[in-house]
Amino acid sequence: MPIGHVVTFTFTPDVPAATLTALGESLDALSAAAAGIESYRHGPDMRVRPGNADYAVSAVFTDQDALTAYMTSPEHQRIITELIVPHLRDKSSVLFPCPPSDPVSDTVRPAGFTLAALNILNLHDWATRREVLDSWGRFLGEPEPERRPRRRPLLLSLVGIHVPVRDRRAGFVRVDGGLVYTESPCVLSHRCDLWAGIAVGVTSGMSGSRRIDTKEAEMSQPTMDPTFYRSAAEAAAAAPEQLAYVVAFDRAAEKPDALSVIDVDPGSGTFGRVVGWTEVPHMGNELHHFGWNACSSALKHEGHHMEGLARRYLIVPGLRSSHLYVFDTQPDPRQPTLAKIVDSAELAAKAGYSRPHTLHCGPDGVFMTCLGSANGSDGPGGIALLDHSTFDVLRQWETDRGPQYLAYDAWWHLNQNTLISSEWGTPSMIEGGLVPELLLENKYGHAIHFWDLATGKHQQRVDLGAQHQMPLELRPSHDPEATWGFLGVVISTEDLSASVWRWHRDRDSWAVDKVITIPAEPADPDLLPPALKPFGAVPPLVTDIDLSVDDKFLYVSCWGIGELKQFDVHDPASPIETGSVRLGGIVGHSAHPAAPNQSLSGGPQMVEISRDGRRVYLTNSLYGAWDDQFYPDGVGAWMAEIHADPRGGMTIDEAFFPHDEDFRGLRVHQVRLQGGDASSDSYCYR
Repeated sequence: MPIGHVVTFTFTPDVPAATLTALGESLDALSAAAAGIESYRHGPDMRVRPGNADYAVSAVFTDQDALTAYMTSPEHQRIITELIVPHLRDKSSVLFPCPPSDPVSDTVRPAGFTLAALNILNLHDWATRREVLDSWGRFLGEPEPERRPRRRPLLLSLVGIHVPVRDRRAGFVRVDGGLVYTESPCVLSHRCDLWAGIAVGVTSGMSGSRRIDTKEAEMSQPTMDPTFYRSAAEAAAAAPEQLAYVVAFDRAAEKPDALSVIDVDPGSGTFGRVVGWTEVPHMGNELHHFGWNACSSALKHEGHHMEGLARRYLIVPGLRSSHLYVFDTQPDPRQPTLAKIVDSAELAAKAGYSRPHTLHCGPDGVFMTCLGSANGSDGPGGIALLDHSTFDVLRQWETDRGPQYLAYDAWWHLNQNTLISSEWGTPSMIEGGLVPELLLENKYGHAIHFWDLATGKHQQRVDLGAQHQMPLELRPSHDPEATWGFLGVVISTEDLSASVWRWHRDRDSWAVDKVITIPAEPADPDLLPPALKPFGAVPPLVTDIDLSVDDKFLYVSCWGIGELKQFDVHDPASPIETGSVRLGGIVGHSAHPAAPNQSLSGGPQMVEISRDGRRVYLTNSLYGAWDDQFYPDGVGAWMAEIHADPRGGMTIDEAFFPHDEDFRGLRVHQVRLQGGDASSDSYCYR
């Protein structure tokens, strides 16, 4: 069946006219070269009605393959990256089925036809559930039928634009009473309660059509959260982040830990400064990897009550205390409020776990990986499942854990019904720092596990080799149909190197391959901390990795040598290094260009990428005890922003450098970006 695709863009006021001209010319060339396009129209708004979007594209593709080829073509990606995203303020889009119907010919168009009016409507589904269905054309052209009691309001939102008609082919619509309309509503997502349609006025001046005033609609029901993106491409094209949320902790446990808010809008007068600070009531938490209560995965899977669901709450675990802190980022995103505390006793009693480490919003709720069992010292670690709206601990996720005992990260391929988990160590193995004897005996984790996502049953263990110690961060492809991802390994006990591995499906099972090796760097033993002096070298210590939303670049944090590496992973089996920046490091202590005389400790550790792939954010603390072990003179606190060239390469933003007392003397760890980032969402559709 043909597929209709409509997208509207609202640009920043300073978008150059030359950019819009180039956009039009590029879209003309793109549509002319693409196969499988039945109809293609686009153009800037004609400014005949205030409040419209600035540009629209309307197309009909012969089938899903034609749409996919268009969306993933290099030229389409170039247009988005170079001509749209740098000037984008807002975007709205819809895909819908187009049943065959009588084409609109020139004979049905009134004389003097000059423009098309396009409205993208988000509707409650009750409008389609009457005993006698009204076609949308009749509804839009006639008075609204009398409402029944307790019906929900029809209109949730409307985006309008008037554009010159460049292509008179319409194929998927028909004319009735001066209106061109579709009769087939489009389900936007599973369990979504939203429908969409298009009304296109064909008479000059829109005579004969009923104007829909959004003020007439009762807006008592919330709209779908616009940061729930159907695809990675939609996420990349959305408006850029303006705020970053960063956890800060006191290693000495003498001050309360906090969630800080950083202004990352380069046009703001407070760019690069801490603009919000919310403390937790307990000491000694060591706030760690945190995330949203809901994200784009909500658009497809059961377990999410969609009405009112939003990316609103940040759930922040205390790695040492085992408490969970829930922050509400509304109504003022700059001043989150502490909404709830889930204490360690509930986590232990209901899930049997302690030491919560990493969370992801997923199909059944919030998945929280934990390093320890209920006793807080030993294993097995695993995954606790939390309700995404009440934040109550529901249960232990695993139903059959197989040989899994050590835990660290977990993520998934939603459309493959597969969860992947990695290994670090039990609380007693890591809380006092890296234990050399355990490391040299290869006692830390060295395997990853594959699970049935729906049932929680262990399916396969893949051993990397005992010398490859501590496989930590998992980064699956953002393509929901892909079956590969990357895994970072901290250290090899053979030569102190670090590595990155690719997992992928191999017939009916899963396999892993080492695709990147980063060697240790020789160093004067006098410059090394006690744990490294016998080796006379600095290990890279790959402690975080991150994959851009478009799956094109992998970023690798080498915390030991103080380096962030960028790899082109268009071919995930053969990464190519394309960029590097140095900050901090055990020996190098490389300075930030904003403070060239200040030696930095720590190194690029937590790495987070903006959805459009243009900005990379870094913080420098790994884990309190390990900070002290590898940087015994103090690790400090700093955050940096890196500009990423879409063609490869990186530069440090000299204007962005919150550090030390900006964070009130606390250390900083993970970053989350307003509206989502490269490691927060799982996308359900291509």
